[in-house]
Amino acid sequence: MFIEYFMKLLILAPTHMIAGRLFSVPLGVALFGKWYIAVIFIVGMDLLLIPLYFYIYESPGKMKFITARIRLIRARLKLRRLKRKNIIREERNIHAQLLKKAQSFGEWGVLFIPSVPFLGGGIWSSVLLAHLLKVERKRSYLLVAGGSFIGCTLLALGFGSVRALFLLLVNFLRSLMA
Repeated sequence: MFIEYFMKLLILAPTHMIAGRLFSVPLGVALFGKWYIAVIFIVGMDLLLIPLYFYIYESPGKMKFITARIRLIRARLKLRRLKRKNIIREERNIHAQLLKKAQSFGEWGVLFIPSVPFLGGGIWSSVLLAHLLKVERKRSYLLVAGGSFIGCTLLALGFGSVRALFLLLVNFLRSLMA
């Protein structure tokens, strides 16, 4: 059983790192079958990323090369995707609006941002907001982890409901065919 979970985690981890929660949560639910197991693993991966993001934001001199490289890779990937859709300006506006709204919430914005699974939400943005608001490190860990848990749970339950509805529809169509 341990080896089976480990193999599934080897599939889930790169998906989470590359595509984010919006893809890794449904994949985790599909792989593990139970939404809460997927949420535990994905929140665990998010918890591993929080210190890395804080380190990147708090020591720009030491991490200048790595930070620049990460930002360059992310920018290139986003530009490729968004050039096809012609929504570069819209995404930038959405992200700026979300960050401004979260800043007006203060520390609660640090909890709100990772629970949003769409554009502009996530651990990276939440850690940035916590850094900009100068939230105490322990408190920001708790807020970011709580937001990650809320966001993953909402996504997993939503995907689980869609999956159950789809299976119900398939079984209904099978009973009509038989």
